[in-house]
Amino acid sequence: MVPSGPDIQRCLSEDVPSAQGRVRLAVLGIWKPAPPRVSGIGTSNPIRLRQRKLIVTTKLFRMCASGLFVTVLVACGGKVTFSEDDGDSEGGGGEGGGVAVGNAQVRVAHLSPDAPAVDFCLLPEGAPAVGPVLQSVGVNAGLSYPNVTGYLPVAAGTYGVRLLSADALSCDDTLGIPDVAGITVSEDTNYTVAATGMVSPAGSDASFSLKVYVDSLDVPAGQISVRFIHLSPDTPNVDVGLGSGPDFSPLFSNVSYGSVGQVAGGDYLQTDPLSGVTLSARATGSFSDALVLPGVSVPAGAVVTAFAIGNLDGSPAALRALVCVDNAAASSCTVLR
Repeated sequence: MVPSGPDIQRCLSEDVPSAQGRVRLAVLGIWKPAPPRVSGIGTSNPIRLRQRKLIVTTKLFRMCASGLFVTVLVACGGKVTFSEDDGDSEGGGGEGGGVAVGNAQVRVAHLSPDAPAVDFCLLPEGAPAVGPVLQSVGVNAGLSYPNVTGYLPVAAGTYGVRLLSADALSCDDTLGIPDVAGITVSEDTNYTVAATGMVSPAGSDASFSLKVYVDSLDVPAGQISVRFIHLSPDTPNVDVGLGSGPDFSPLFSNVSYGSVGQVAGGDYLQTDPLSGVTLSARATGSFSDALVLPGVSVPAGAVVTAFAIGNLDGSPAALRALVCVDNAAASSCTVLR
């Protein structure tokens, strides 16, 4: 069971049929994938709801070229899964893992409340731009808020990232947002690259930026590993903990925007599994809860990242928690409200 809570947010509405597909590709300048065949989409085959996440069965396709090697599965509920298995396969939600030793594993999160759906290009040092990644595999809707990709294998090195409009046909179709250069990824290390902040900030809103976090998938036997990242652009420093109201007990204290909550100098809290607990977030120094999440369960062995997303003032997106099971076989992220 993944962390449970109220219903997940439906992220891809009218564009769902065109935003699904799983395509195996080797990426560096050759972009002619066969269109993905989709089952479980549309009026005749309903999407199955399982443990508050949407699972879409898809078909693998292949391309061959030298360079980055990715398998892409796009699904509603904030999921894009990447893997590196041999042979075509079908299944609910796709498989994770399978990343060759020597690669970094990188996932991308669209957590900017007022940014449109985006595509992106990778800019390897000393090599041509790669992409548009999503458009090239038939994902015409792009990556929209609050979607998160699964981990994809990327050769260790230094890259830039260029954000594009969702319907971009080349890496020249930019959003007018400056490229982010100098993102260095090391072999056998996991990363989250998050688009954060407000494209059109007002008042004290944090401005749009890309932030990079190093992820750990290690968890002691019989325990869980939990991390909290504060990415709500208009929310002050926060405390996150168990219970609510007068029963609140902090787990992460005084976490500023863009930061990871610290526990004994580390990024992760390793503790016993959670079953049906209430989690709350409040401004540091306040006795009023800004967000209360009842009935949260996290089983033994899970590595979880909880992102604070959206806006404290409710515009353009309500304050929510996006909870990702980082070590799930298929990438799994759920919006809790």
